[in-house]
Amino acid sequence: MFDIKDEHPRIVEAMIRSFYGLHYDINQPPQMCPLLFNVKVYAIADKFEVEYLKIQAKLTFVTLAQDHWNSDEFLTAAFEAYTTTPKSDRGLRDVVVAVCQKHRKELRENKAFEKLVEETPGLATDIVLLSHRWLPQSASTRVRLVQSFSCLSCFAKWQIQVGLAEYFTTCPFCQDDKVGAF
Repeated sequence: MFDIKDEHPRIVEAMIRSFYGLHYDINQPPQMCPLLFNVKVYAIADKFEVEYLKIQAKLTFVTLAQDHWNSDEFLTAAFEAYTTTPKSDRGLRDVVVAVCQKHRKELRENKAFEKLVEETPGLATDIVLLSHRWLPQSASTRVRLVQSFSCLSCFAKWQIQVGLAEYFTTCPFCQDDKVGAF
């Protein structure tokens, strides 16, 4: 059994919104940057096994990390991603490693990044393994994009990996073909 009282109310709100097929608002997280907010949403989704919310948090994190890789907020979120997820959960870890690898030349000169690598268990190993292509599959290829859909009949919302979407032309819940992408 998990206790929800220790979680921030906005993080819990994001999880509850997902139960109703609604997205959470990253523009209003209280006293935390959107990158960190998404890491915490991912963590609560993992804790309570809300897969749809994990996907949404990861996709949002991918976009934000690519835009804010050169900020202290990215470094804080990267540390949080590594310390709040199990080693076997590659979701956010692969995003962090892929962004670090992509911008390694610029980050290498950043003292705060150096401190992050030194103090974050597993991050240095993952970066080295990716740079020598020893990871089983490139982290950047495991960061998959999904397309969001909604049913105009039953109002269900779901996501499908880009590239597979053309094979799903009906709602998986009510089987109606009135489906729209968003």
